[in-house]
Amino acid sequence: FSLGRFSTEYLKYFRIAIVHFQGKPVAFSNLLETTSPELASLDLMRSHPDAPKLTMEFMMVGLILHYKAQGYARFSLGMVPLSGLQPRRGAPITQRLGSMIFRRGEQLYNFQGLRRFKDKFQPDWEPRYMAVPAGLDPLVALADTAALIAGGLTGLVKR
Repeated sequence: FSLGRFSTEYLKYFRIAIVHFQGKPVAFSNLLETTSPELASLDLMRSHPDAPKLTMEFMMVGLILHYKAQGYARFSLGMVPLSGLQPRRGAPITQRLGSMIFRRGEQLYNFQGLRRFKDKFQPDWEPRYMAVPAGLDPLVALADTAALIAGGLTGLVKR
């Protein structure tokens, strides 16, 4: 549920890394930085379909080296939605559904491809959780969160 969307209104508040090839921008990422050199993070990443092969890897390595040189202790590659869910028997329906979407939801988003891409950099994966108050359906909370991140229900549908 944590996939970002392109919004100039949102991006104007962040530093942006841009990869140029033959004088033209072919990829970018916005960056989340803290006031202390403890943690910097990748947020939204996009590349042009005609970008040279390995452009995103080039950008990622450049960012990691940049923040290391700046004295940052850690650089986060961001999240990979639904990738840690296991389809265990007896697991809550939301967990099984999330696992199924991760494994079979290519038409929604390339979740597995994002995981494979980030795995190239040998990250220390840390789970992230969403707490839901008793009485609130977790699927409703998840749908609301996804809609909020996507900029509303129309943002979800446009993907």
